[in-house]
Amino acid sequence: MFTAPKRRFLSPAVVTAGIALVVLVAVGGVGTPEQSATPDPAPDPGPGPSTFTLVGTDVVVHERAADPMSLATFSFYSDRWDLHYRPPGMATFLSVAYFRVAPNPAHDQVAKIPFVYEGDKVHSVEITRLSDGVTVTVPTIPATLTPIFLDWSPSGGKLLFTSMKISESGKRQAQGFVVVDVATRTAQTVEVPDLNSEDAFGWAGTDDQIAFVIGEDKGPTPYIYDLRGKVLRTLPHTGTGLDDPRDLFSAGGRAFVARCPAHQLAHCVWDTATGTVLHEFESACDKMLGWWDATHLYCTAMPVDGKSGVVVIDLTGATTQTLITASYEETEDLYLKGAYQPRAATGPRPSQGDDHRDSPDRHQANANLPSG
Repeated sequence: MFTAPKRRFLSPAVVTAGIALVVLVAVGGVGTPEQSATPDPAPDPGPGPSTFTLVGTDVVVHERAADPMSLATFSFYSDRWDLHYRPPGMATFLSVAYFRVAPNPAHDQVAKIPFVYEGDKVHSVEITRLSDGVTVTVPTIPATLTPIFLDWSPSGGKLLFTSMKISESGKRQAQGFVVVDVATRTAQTVEVPDLNSEDAFGWAGTDDQIAFVIGEDKGPTPYIYDLRGKVLRTLPHTGTGLDDPRDLFSAGGRAFVARCPAHQLAHCVWDTATGTVLHEFESACDKMLGWWDATHLYCTAMPVDGKSGVVVIDLTGATTQTLITASYEETEDLYLKGAYQPRAATGPRPSQGDDHRDSPDRHQANANLPSG
């Protein structure tokens, strides 16, 4: 199964004061073997697919200029989870020493959750404007909790993450969610009682509704909340394996996709207003990642002869495009939830200067990285 990476923390012994640590480190990607300090713009892939290999792996990515989305982030596990981010217009992925990095839908801002270290009282979210590197920091939850599953709202006006409690034994339990208003630079913490899982809160296709999946006797059940944590409604029971609703709601929240409750090899698309099943199909999909466009989905592929990857399917289940080719083992070591983002509009390349605001000296390059 395709599972989210578990959070791994640095030992305080390896975090020492007075060490200047670079946060964004060029680590290769598309382009020549020797990368310059300022990466070259991504080449125009033209009408056919452009292919490249993710640094440090044998994973091959296939992209087309007409694709509605492109790979913006990924995490890969070797002896630790390494998080990588590709700024818009760049050919190179950068290794980043943050819990999570998420570009907004317009690709003009990027949100980051930094690590916390001994003595820190709260977790913060950093929001950087890519045109000039200006960063604002929004304090959020106490350091005794853990922020996870960072997610921009569809309009880009808000950020959402799940507040997680992690015991000394490593048990994780969701406590609620936090909504960050980007314009006012404020965070609202909402506690949701009786959550007996480590699953994610995610936007339900709009800026004012949030989804969480609760396991019930009849199967996983998506609950829809308002921004204050009030349950607005529940959706039909789904099949097993649904634990992260992010990106499973279509634009506007009119439909959502999950495994069918009575047929575990098939996926269903429900009308969220009526609960009616609109589509039911078998496909090459193992783990559903989200909506590719209004009539297509994308997912990790079930292994065949040791091969897997990521594919696009239509609503009959037919595979229409291959996004990633990889062995089954390497696909298992990739964390791709939220990794594909709407393709950035063509425009000036963002500044890549060594802005100290984007390189705080508390962060350690190539540190162990969390899930979400």
